[in-house]
Amino acid sequence: MGLFDNFNNLFKSTPAITDRLITQLETIEGKQQQTISNLNTWSFKDLNTSLKDVSAQIKDIVAQVSQIVTVPRELAIKLSGIKEVHEKLCEEVANLEKIHADIDNLRRLNNDMQAVISREDPTKLQGKHVDLVTVASEIKQIINTLKYGSIDEEYSRILGETSQISKMLDKLSMCKADIESMRTRQQEFPDFILKSSLSAQKKLLKELATSIDLNQKLLENYPNLVLSGELDKLKQNQIILRNKVDKMILKQNNAFKIEELLATDTRRMDMLEYDEKILTDPNRGHWEVKEQDPIYVYRNPIKDIKTGGIVGIDCGTKSTIVVHQESSTDIVPMRIGTGNLRKEVQKNQFENPTVMEFNNIDKFLEEYNKPTGRPHTHWEDLTISHTALDGFLKSTSNEYYAYFNDLKQWCGNKDRIVRIKDKTGKIRDLPAFIDLPEDSFNPIEIYAYYLGLYINNMTNGIYLQYLVSCPVTYEKEIRDKVVRCFERGIKKSLPNEILNDEACMKKFSVKAGLSEPAGYVLSALSEYGFKPHGDDKVFYGVFDFGGGTTDFDFGIYRQANDTDHRRYHYAIEHFGAQGDRYLGGENLLELLAFNVFKENSALLLQEGVNFVLPPECKKFAGSEVLLSNSQEARRNMLQLMERLRPLWERHDNYEKLYEKGIISLSIDKNNGEMINLDLRVDQDMLETILYSRIERGVKSFFEALKISFSHPRVSGVNKIHIFLSGNSSKSVVVRELFERYVEEESHVIRESLHLEASSEIFEMFAPLGTTEAYQKMRERGIPVDEQDFLKPTGKTGVAFGLIMGRKSGKINIINYNNEKGGETKFRYYVGDVNRDNYFEPLINPDSIYGEWIEFTDASFEEFELYYTTSPEATTHRLEINNTTKLNITLNDSYDEDISVYLRPVSPSVIEYMVASRVGTDLKEVEAPISINLI
Repeated sequence: MGLFDNFNNLFKSTPAITDRLITQLETIEGKQQQTISNLNTWSFKDLNTSLKDVSAQIKDIVAQVSQIVTVPRELAIKLSGIKEVHEKLCEEVANLEKIHADIDNLRRLNNDMQAVISREDPTKLQGKHVDLVTVASEIKQIINTLKYGSIDEEYSRILGETSQISKMLDKLSMCKADIESMRTRQQEFPDFILKSSLSAQKKLLKELATSIDLNQKLLENYPNLVLSGELDKLKQNQIILRNKVDKMILKQNNAFKIEELLATDTRRMDMLEYDEKILTDPNRGHWEVKEQDPIYVYRNPIKDIKTGGIVGIDCGTKSTIVVHQESSTDIVPMRIGTGNLRKEVQKNQFENPTVMEFNNIDKFLEEYNKPTGRPHTHWEDLTISHTALDGFLKSTSNEYYAYFNDLKQWCGNKDRIVRIKDKTGKIRDLPAFIDLPEDSFNPIEIYAYYLGLYINNMTNGIYLQYLVSCPVTYEKEIRDKVVRCFERGIKKSLPNEILNDEACMKKFSVKAGLSEPAGYVLSALSEYGFKPHGDDKVFYGVFDFGGGTTDFDFGIYRQANDTDHRRYHYAIEHFGAQGDRYLGGENLLELLAFNVFKENSALLLQEGVNFVLPPECKKFAGSEVLLSNSQEARRNMLQLMERLRPLWERHDNYEKLYEKGIISLSIDKNNGEMINLDLRVDQDMLETILYSRIERGVKSFFEALKISFSHPRVSGVNKIHIFLSGNSSKSVVVRELFERYVEEESHVIRESLHLEASSEIFEMFAPLGTTEAYQKMRERGIPVDEQDFLKPTGKTGVAFGLIMGRKSGKINIINYNNEKGGETKFRYYVGDVNRDNYFEPLINPDSIYGEWIEFTDASFEEFELYYTTSPEATTHRLEINNTTKLNITLNDSYDEDISVYLRPVSPSVIEYMVASRVGTDLKEVEAPISINLI
């Protein structure tokens, strides 16, 4: 029974006095609860303030109790039996006063502790924690005598925190031991120098010998030395010697610090160490030196912000390009992932493999997730670019999942999940990129972080504006998320001084730039010298043949006119963006490797070897035991792709590699055992496969071109300039196919545009940086320097175009490829098969989102539809086996007046619905269901 209840029972016969006492006790209890509430937010971090508040409130409680104590004293005279209650109240008052006194003691002890800490002398803390624990224990004993359990609980928490402080002091004791160890090393340092440094040894021994000689002379000639003042000189010489030794010791103390500072970015990203002058040159300085450092020069990173600096990033399937512009109109490529920037510049240094290597993800994230800029992550835990690719090519099948070279494909595919298993064995399963939570492990963000480190450092300076390219086929939702990931990653690479400066961060931005083909055409138009004047128009088409996909874009380049803002000099209207989703250099290598494995299937069956089924490839008889998604199967595919790369990329004397019709390959069996196999290779067959597949893409390009330039917005076409871009466009096969199709399609275009038969309707432009491109430039009267690495190429041109097409530039970019709101147009052709076994499109890239189109009757529970991204679908001559088929089951079958309706709802998603038509309206029978066509 509590104190409150005791009073309630004792004074039932005297209601007035009892009421008064109860009211005062309720006041105490209110104060107590208020104190407890404050204690809930109290921590030892703010003891000086919090303990004062606690003490004041306890004093208040004591005062209240003291007032109440006078009540039972008065009652003791008038009433019998009150003595016992009076004694209990006095005991409570005494206990509360003891608590107050002990807390006051605790506060003073804390002040002493804080004072010691502020002087950074951990040795004086020894033993203090014992007093602290004693005080807390005494408080605990006092609390146990009180009636209020809640106070007991609160001070138990205080005792727990006191224990934590004790642990902290134990750690400080360890620091003291480390300091003592360092002092011992300092004392040993002169001996260490004598043993390890020959030059220091000679110098020091010479000085010591001089000192010894002088001492000997002192003993022999003391009177003369005293009289001549030589003794003072001897003392001065010994002081100088002692100072030199002290400086050597100081240098040893700072040796580790110097190494840390100079190698700060070597550890982060395998960059060459900074030179030692950066620490002492007052015009330079180091970002990570403390501002108050008495020895080394601190430099505020804000001073290194590049005025007018803007960076363009083209993250490609196979490689990533970074370019930058500063205080002039020059655009310069930047070497990323090249540790030693002092090496001679090579062209391939600007094309950096889009690959990541995961050695120890947890250890990397431990540093990365700290709320600071430029965290102390370690390169050996997670690498990218050339280092990662080298490891990938040398890896075993067991390490396959430790590498990630499909960043771009993962982003663009809503159904693609990824498994990562770092070299410690830790497994992480990532959902589709669009479903990845914002705060989870994100390879795109980390890749952007590394790009940011290579861009923003004490060699390059700081850049605050970034433009990132995205494929034309990416949906707005995906584009926006990619940009957010790049923003977080690049921001993480900035120093804290930048992140904490509001004015700097207002200037920081990461935005989606032009699409890849649109970015390239800006570079190509500039490099080839196009400057339309007046009403002149340059009509163009871009065939962007990259590592993962091929994108098409068409448009008009003209001088800016009254419809454009006055700031612009030129304008580009681009439209008709389409592409071939599976036509890419790496996809072609997969196709070749698949066919080589298929031709050697009997041998692979016998040896127990698996390989992968790439997109567009079809299963064959007996393939059910050969095809797999295992790490062995994937590595086998990659190994063979690398062996076939010389054939696709036409390396020097590549024919000799295949002239015997056999290649030897190290390959993984299903059980993980590695063996060497001789595989049959038919070079002529592979050349035919390459030619056939690329021809499909070229044919699709010309079909898309005809559709685009027949649009009502296009008029006055007299010539179409075709620009080839992407490294894969350098292929001889591509050039031969375009020459053929230009000849075949010219008469069709002339007729549709009503041009004279003799007019040249097409003009071809080879990828920038090639011999054919330089020749074309000379023909157009443009000076050429083939050794100028700062000029855009067929690969780097996209990144150059990102900066040229920036909103603050002089070219007005008018994009008809996106719907209102920035969403990409629908990118598929959806339809059925006709009686001649050709594809018959019903929905196309110009179809309106959300508009229902009748597809077929619902008289059966099942129906089929077909889809493709190939513009060849518009010819009604696309063979149905070159499309993808979907089987769909309805809930029921219906009368013939009920139909299945289709509509596009996003760039890669359609919906179907069963409904009947009532006038102009549709009456729903089965609710709409979405289908993702990726």
